[in-house]
Amino acid sequence: MHNELIKMFLKEYKDDYKKLNYKDFVSNMDDVTIGRILMLSSTLSNDDKKFEMVTKESRKILEKELLKNTKSIYSNIFLYTNSFIFELSEFLEKDIYDIKINEFEYSLDFLQKIILFGIGYIKYKKNIISIFIPEELKDILKKIINDNKLIKNIENNNKIIHNVNNLLSVYGVLEYNKLIEIYEGIYKKKISNLLELITKNSVVEEEINFYKDKDTYIIYNEPSFKDLNHVKEFYESLDKNIDYKMYNKSDLEEIGECTYHYNFEEFNSLFAFLSLKFNMSEDDIFQFDEVFINDYIYLYQIDHDKANEKLNSNLDKTFGKLDTRSKKIITSGILGIARKYPDFKYKGNNYYDIEKNS
Repeated sequence: MHNELIKMFLKEYKDDYKKLNYKDFVSNMDDVTIGRILMLSSTLSNDDKKFEMVTKESRKILEKELLKNTKSIYSNIFLYTNSFIFELSEFLEKDIYDIKINEFEYSLDFLQKIILFGIGYIKYKKNIISIFIPEELKDILKKIINDNKLIKNIENNNKIIHNVNNLLSVYGVLEYNKLIEIYEGIYKKKISNLLELITKNSVVEEEINFYKDKDTYIIYNEPSFKDLNHVKEFYESLDKNIDYKMYNKSDLEEIGECTYHYNFEEFNSLFAFLSLKFNMSEDDIFQFDEVFINDYIYLYQIDHDKANEKLNSNLDKTFGKLDTRSKKIITSGILGIARKYPDFKYKGNNYYDIEKNS
């Protein structure tokens, strides 16, 4: 699955692969890329003068700015990324820039950011991924990676954002003050700059997002919703009488990793059925889980009908015409998992919690 996603991305992505020195490499950047790099850096460092410079100055001045301040510019950007700098560190340490697709250990996000941040050129040919980074830029990136203070700050930011993502995997949408309350209650740690960290991380990663509602901010898990109006409608529809269900750190970790349901009776029954009926290996079943069950769990919380429609369509595409009994066992098993799972609309309670207390 991982390699297939990488292949799909690389087939869509076309680049002029050129081995250039760093100055020529920057001169060869398109206007959008160089503007984005400088805009990101100035935004994340709260530098209004540099932000204004990006919008007004000539292309030559922008090139000089990037060449002169490469280390500080990329340090600003990397500070608010998730795992990119750690993958980059491993990549530069191995010093291997031509990799067979079946040996490629890095994420799709890593490749996307190589391009997004203007770090290198990528070529894909005959099942070989080739990544070119100018030698001078490699040296600068290695200095950033060896900046222990910066790395410590990145690790701290990563941990906090990871925890927030886990909470949003449970609740979907949270008022900022409620997020602070739940976060501090579970992780036993006060964070004075959480909103700033969330907003800056969202500029680079586009996972966590927010909007202002009257005097507060609403934080939400962007991939789960169609658009901002959908988020607002969903948040306003939450039942004010339901209390937020609390989880411990290990449960939150499993929910964030989409492994929380592995101990459900429904999952184990479905596992056994898929193994016997379709001779699926353990790897096949966990891939099935990723494609069918996880997708259904989150869509079910937003729209039951669409979740069922998509599940049936995907089953037909993958298995062809299933016999009625098999299809019922699979769909009933997945529905049972979804009903036991922490539900956004029930503020982390599940279907059975609500039914029991109603």
